Amino acid sequence: MELRHKIPGPSLIFKPKSESGKIADKPTLWRPATLSLIILLAALAIGVLLTDTSKLSFTEENLNSAERVQAFIIGAVAVIALFFISQSILALYLYLTVKMFRHFSSYRELLSLAFFVSIPVSLAELLKESSPLFTAKENITALSSYMGGSPILQGAIAPMEIFNIWSLVILTIGLRQLTKLKTFKVLFIVAGLVIWDSLTSMGTAYITDLFSEPK
Repeated sequence: MELRHKIPGPSLIFKPKSESGKIADKPTLWRPATLSLIILLAALAIGVLLTDTSKLSFTEENLNSAERVQAFIIGAVAVIALFFISQSILALYLYLTVKMFRHFSSYRELLSLAFFVSIPVSLAELLKESSPLFTAKENITALSSYMGGSPILQGAIAPMEIFNIWSLVILTIGLRQLTKLKTFKVLFIVAGLVIWDSLTSMGTAYITDLFSEPK
């Protein structure tokens, strides 16, 4: 029997070229933001349940159920706040760089695109938190999990992760369709994000290695 009604999905994730035009006509914010947050909160819940807190430096006892619920609530507030802050900053970066090239897209349009782009990244976080259930690797979709080297090198190749690359492809196609910028200009904008991601990952890895206890 033929189904006449199909459940709508986040088509920008799988068909970014066809969906980008819809963002220009009617930017949607809450649908992609809600989906991304649901995935992130699921990842947080799994992380709270699987973490053996007795091995952490700030406590010698494993948390009971009530304490884990409290930890989840506090973590959820932080996740939601950081999500909206980070995506707002990303949209602002896109808005300013697009304007620098003398093209115009509204901040709302670019924020909508940023929310859609966050979905693969949220899926990566969910898989990362779930990975202890079926593998010893910390992040099975990241190249850094399969390469040795110093923490700084690990930070440098941190953007080389399947879901992160997926999100960058969506961003490139979506930004190209939305702003009508030439491809090399869009790639310049996206490259800026990749470089920033690598530098911040390297900086974080360096600081962590600098202050870590000697083995």
